[in-house]
Amino acid sequence: MKTLADLKREAKSGTLEARMILRCGSTDIPESLQGWRKITGCNSVAIFILRNDGKKSDLPLKKASLVEYDGQTLTTYAAGLRDLTEEEQRVMDGWKKISSTEEFKERAINDAYTDGSSTYYREKWYFENAGFGYLMGFNEERGMRRDFATGKIIDDRIKGDVVMRYEIRKGAQ
Repeated sequence: MKTLADLKREAKSGTLEARMILRCGSTDIPESLQGWRKITGCNSVAIFILRNDGKKSDLPLKKASLVEYDGQTLTTYAAGLRDLTEEEQRVMDGWKKISSTEEFKERAINDAYTDGSSTYYREKWYFENAGFGYLMGFNEERGMRRDFATGKIIDDRIKGDVVMRYEIRKGAQ
């Protein structure tokens, strides 16, 4: 297995071509992205691939742990889901205790009627003060954010679903 640094080094050489075989989990590839296309370079967060219409397309490479490259195939992944750690669960339980009080519920209703935000800032302060701001679910922190739909943590240290897959080959200079 090669590294992301190897890929970037090879991308800068201008000798690689890529063919998209999977895009957002689908093999239905737009015409402008089909076939073998030249990799024109890279920067610290993406590689650049020439589209069939002559425009550059960038492939974001957020974190090395979400990229696999073996010299022939390049696969990028979305951040994966994981269960809360014991410490994260302890913090969430503490918040549930606060937010389930009658006083808090009353303030939340009052905030809704008056366009107030005291309960929002109370929640924000609680999670940030505990050192787990990402548990609010609005912002990513240290590559993590709570997923409202599942209650789990989206963590960029864990591979999730495949986002993109390319075949890679040495092209004509």
